[in-house]
Amino acid sequence: MQGEIFVKVFFTGMIDKIGRNAAVTCITQPLWAIPFYLYNSYAALYMINQGITEGQVGVVNSVSFIVKAAAAVFAGYIINRLGRKTSIIMFDVFSWVIPYFLWSIATNYWQFIAASLFSGLGIVNTIAWNCILVEDTRPEHRIFVFNFNEIIIIIAGFLTPVSGLLISKFTLVPAIRGVCVFGLICMVTLEIVRFFLLKETGIGREKMLEAKSIKTNVRLFTGFWKTAGFIVRNRLLTVLFVLSIAVNFCFIINNLYYFPYLTSHLKYNQAGVSLFPSLTSVVSLLMLFFIIPRIKDRDKFLLAGFLLYFVGALILIFAPGGLIKVSIIMVLTNVVFWAVSRTITNILLSTRIANAVDDHARADIMSFYNIFSIVCMFPAGIIGGSLYEISPRGPFYFISVVYLIGFAAFFLLLQIGRRKEAADKLGESI
Repeated sequence: MQGEIFVKVFFTGMIDKIGRNAAVTCITQPLWAIPFYLYNSYAALYMINQGITEGQVGVVNSVSFIVKAAAAVFAGYIINRLGRKTSIIMFDVFSWVIPYFLWSIATNYWQFIAASLFSGLGIVNTIAWNCILVEDTRPEHRIFVFNFNEIIIIIAGFLTPVSGLLISKFTLVPAIRGVCVFGLICMVTLEIVRFFLLKETGIGREKMLEAKSIKTNVRLFTGFWKTAGFIVRNRLLTVLFVLSIAVNFCFIINNLYYFPYLTSHLKYNQAGVSLFPSLTSVVSLLMLFFIIPRIKDRDKFLLAGFLLYFVGALILIFAPGGLIKVSIIMVLTNVVFWAVSRTITNILLSTRIANAVDDHARADIMSFYNIFSIVCMFPAGIIGGSLYEISPRGPFYFISVVYLIGFAAFFLLLQIGRRKEAADKLGESI
């Protein structure tokens, strides 16, 4: 009884602070995050253990991005036409419920391709999720929403070793099949909860009314390039989007080939490597509780995030193989550096982008951003797979170069901005 009262009070307090939709989205996030972490860390190894080559793993990943690129063209229109709530539920079924079922029974390359095709439709519910999360939330509360959501996801990451325990008992393929069945159950439950608890946003209702007219439908499609022009003219948005794309590009490559690198090249145990995501979660939680809320100069922290990821990549590249003391220390250092970097860049970039985008144009702008982002992401899996087949260190050399360029480019941009600001002040004084 007391537990039920606590839940009601906590949920009511969340609604009062950040709004109903944001509260529902954050609190139900574990239903998505837990199975995602359990499966995603071992996805590449799951395919490789069934005879799929490292290069084919990259192709499977890239197929998803082809579908995402096509779906993203229509995502803004679909979300405005159907509404945020309907879009997120419908496309969650397409991009998560169906893929989890296919992954649970997949035994060959083409079955994974089929799952990847459905998974690519997730771009629509990703945009709808972003709209649901922030549109009825006041700007001053959005940093709390993103921070709280990140904490929920990171806590879910602590359960990654469960996959390792299952693998040590049942071997990799049967264990991950079970994880996929669990994911299927979680996602069906999540959609039922969202159906009853989510409400259409105010902006969403306006857009649904606008989308009923044929003239508006035509305008929604023809406004695609106008949205592109708006983004290009907005220097802040352009820079934030480019940085976000660079981070996500490297994340895809790292996500695909990090565990294969640890197990095949450094000869770590398949079940044992599941402990590294848990360490990442610990570091990220410490960052979210003690560092992120105290950040004042966000630009300097973004620079630090890029530099830390670059250094972490170099440490991983030069780590010796085998479970020797030096190797373990270097890999643990890599995990810590990357965890700090990801936490900084994810929170700061997400918050800055959310605040820089106008609510009335959010669906269209985020739709265009996702289209452009997906086009850029499409070769990530193929590039990562090709580099891995040349040398297991190849993907991480590539990542280190990208982050170094990102650091240098953002540093240069800040210097130009400061000089312009100083020149403007000098002109005003004269």
